Amino acid sequence: MGAFCAVKTVDGKAYFIFSDVKAEDSCINSISIILSDGIRHFTTKLDQSCIKEMAEQSNLDYRSYCEQLLAAIGGVKSNDVTEYFYDIVCDDVTCSVKFTWKRALTQTTSYHLGTIQLKSLTGSKHVKAAADMLSFCSDEIASLKKKLDSTEQAYEQMVEDRDGAINNFREAVEAKIKSEEQLMEKFANLLNEKKKRIEQLEKAGNVTLFTYKLISWFKA
Repeated sequence: MGAFCAVKTVDGKAYFIFSDVKAEDSCINSISIILSDGIRHFTTKLDQSCIKEMAEQSNLDYRSYCEQLLAAIGGVKSNDVTEYFYDIVCDDVTCSVKFTWKRALTQTTSYHLGTIQLKSLTGSKHVKAAADMLSFCSDEIASLKKKLDSTEQAYEQMVEDRDGAINNFREAVEAKIKSEEQLMEKFANLLNEKKKRIEQLEKAGNVTLFTYKLISWFKA
């Protein structure tokens, strides 16, 4: 698992860390590290025994220490929001650097997690390290662009689906209102027809009653 991240030391200098981690079940078997200031490249490889030794010195179990190590220099985000302090001391005589990282507890206190020595890369190894970092970053950019394109397409589809759902809802509401209006109109027409029929029956009933009374009067 490769990772590339930028860190800033306590004296404000920026460095880049390119790491290649071999791990199993969140436990690191080995980790290769290239530290660069943009011009010079330094490297080292930590095996499991070295990592276990640093874990013991930090009073952490191996799994917990691996999580801290990956979060601090492996570019892997931890579950909690953790800040780390970095200190890098260059030794021009031995062409090496001493790299120290600590976990911040407060703004003024920190917990030492590890110190490692990295040797300077020269010649073809220096060129290869730069090429590997650029290649990794290029692949990451391409991968992120692909994810971004996929996300944009999914977003556009969601917008289209939302607009379609809104239009369907609007049409359904309009159809419901129109149906209710038609139903009310039919009900009003039916009511008026019933009213007219009742009035006609009432008039017919009055005429029949008057005729019956008139016939009865003549018979008398």
